[in-house]
Amino acid sequence: MFPVTDSSQTIIDCLLREADKYNVHIRMHCDIKSINAFEEGFRLVTSDNEQLTASHICIATGGFPKAAMFDWLEQTGHSFSKPVPSLFTFIYQSIPLHN
Repeated sequence: MFPVTDSSQTIIDCLLREADKYNVHIRMHCDIKSINAFEEGFRLVTSDNEQLTASHICIATGGFPKAAMFDWLEQTGHSFSKPVPSLFTFIYQSIPLHN
């Protein structure tokens, strides 16, 4: 489904508004080495050995076309639906980061 504006920017703006509304911290270009679930949420370790904790996480995997590329995610105990091709892409010039 596409917005009435026929622009991916409309969807980006909507996602950012909701993230801001719920105080969601968005981290882009942040490689995660490990994800461990514990009673209160998740502990993540970045490629720079920074340790993060979160009550919830959203993993944006990009265009991984094969289920085998999600083995690392299954090892955390999560399940997922088989990836399907998409004709939709986000086109953006600049997105403010919420740190």
